[in-house]
Amino acid sequence: MKAHHKSILLLAVMLSVGVLLGASGTSVLQNRRVAQLRQAREAGGMMRMVEAAIGIEDESQRDRIRAVIQESQEGFRETRRTCSDMFQARHDSMMANLRTVLSPDQQDALDAWIAQEHSRQRDGRGRKSDKRDHRRNK
Repeated sequence: MKAHHKSILLLAVMLSVGVLLGASGTSVLQNRRVAQLRQAREAGGMMRMVEAAIGIEDESQRDRIRAVIQESQEGFRETRRTCSDMFQARHDSMMANLRTVLSPDQQDALDAWIAQEHSRQRDGRGRKSDKRDHRRNK
């Protein structure tokens, strides 16, 4: 094999290794972040994270910190509900408007795709399903 070909092969292998390492590193970081978010959303999760980060001085401070976190958590839940409701309304409006420009065959294809996505999500191969029904009213 000529030196030129060896150089090209070596560069291709190095590029492939770099891409694989980059993808793996990104995946690890993303998985850690998702785990942190899940932990924070669990009951008492934010308190555990704050305790681990700052080191609680005494029980009195722990109680005051817990009160601050608990007071804020209901506000967070309400914000999440409001945003979710707003997103759902906008999504439903988009789907209704989209259907007005689709042929019946395209609407059927859209329905099939949505059903496939919901099935994939329920099977754990995607985001958590929100059990919305996007089927066309017939």
